[in-house]
Amino acid sequence: MQSPNFFIFQEFLSALLTRMNKTSVDILMAHPSANGFHGAPFPLGGIAHAYTFLASQFQRRIDERKAGGGGGGGGIRLHEYRRDGWTFHGKGMWFYPPGETLPLATMVGSPNFGHRSQQRDLEAQVKNKTILICTCNI
Repeated sequence: MQSPNFFIFQEFLSALLTRMNKTSVDILMAHPSANGFHGAPFPLGGIAHAYTFLASQFQRRIDERKAGGGGGGGGIRLHEYRRDGWTFHGKGMWFYPPGETLPLATMVGSPNFGHRSQQRDLEAQVKNKTILICTCNI
């Protein structure tokens, strides 16, 4: 899953935490220097760091769950995109079946995975399911 801003609605984060021992989830977000608000005057300049703070709180919840025996499996891993002079605003979600290197389902579009995107705004997104065809001799 990738979202430029770590402002994901709580129901989704809770669902990830309760299933973290059964699945593997990688979340890619913008590093503060790759966020479009980075370097903006106050108060906008603090937004990039606020997202990082929210991500660190979620990481703490992941660590607490692992320490309490709720971890295992693939777990949840947070990653930050950072490249000098670039910003990151990619959004999407990919589902890889266990043991596969190619995604079975892809969801891309404009969702931010936040409360407003889920409850108030009309967000455009496309869901694509891949059909795998065997091209081997049987």
